[in-house]
Amino acid sequence: MSLDGPRDDTVEQAWNDEVARRVSKVKDGKATLLSRDEFRSRMRTRLGQ
Repeated sequence: MSLDGPRDDTVEQAWNDEVARRVSKVKDGKATLLSRDEFRSRMRTRLGQ
């Protein structure tokens, strides 16, 4: 597999749809937002660090 392969418009559309879905959740107040520090703390816990 190459990064220089042919463009797949279905993948780009899927990402566009996902971004729109996430933005909508944030705007509607349905997303759980974390501060940078909280995110890093959670990731360290998950990685056992």
